[in-house]
Amino acid sequence: EFSDRSSTLTIIQSAIIEFKIVELIYHSVTTNEITIREIEPFALYNNTQESWNLIAFCRLRRDFRLFRLDRIQKFTITDKPFKPHKITLEEYVEMQRKKYFKPLT
Repeated sequence: EFSDRSSTLTIIQSAIIEFKIVELIYHSVTTNEITIREIEPFALYNNTQESWNLIAFCRLRRDFRLFRLDRIQKFTITDKPFKPHKITLEEYVEMQRKKYFKPLT
């Protein structure tokens, strides 16, 4: 886990604003794997369990993913730009709701 959380948030926020690709080493709790990812950061938010989360387009999975900051082992902001996605935070939330919460029939 990062010792200087506010510095980490500031650095990632700048990558979001500047549309810079982030390379990270991430520990997935679901598969218990360490993976290297190239991501296109989209938004940061804090959930109710007091952990910061990064929503990003993952180039490896070719989809938007949620990354918990406390599971990122290392990250680097690259000089490589990416084209902003034509999606709002509300649209992302709605996509996730449809993906994970199927209506009862």
